[in-house]
Amino acid sequence: MSRQKVPMKNADMIKHFEELVDELLKDDPDEHRVKMLMEKLSLDYQMDSVNRITTVLEKMNKLVFESQTKKGEHDLQ
Repeated sequence: MSRQKVPMKNADMIKHFEELVDELLKDDPDEHRVKMLMEKLSLDYQMDSVNRITTVLEKMNKLVFESQTKKGEHDLQ
């Protein structure tokens, strides 16, 4: 029997993004932890630190925006 990935809740994803950003901003980030967190978030691991942080921040911003938009739509109903 194959396991299907259960989608993470937005709050959990945001928490993982925050952990990842905190790790990436360290002077000497733990690459194993970075890779693990990126995999949890279904992001492609990149060695280039500038591209990596850019990608992570863009995805995190998109998630936060979508989360706020959905919350706003829900509040209007």
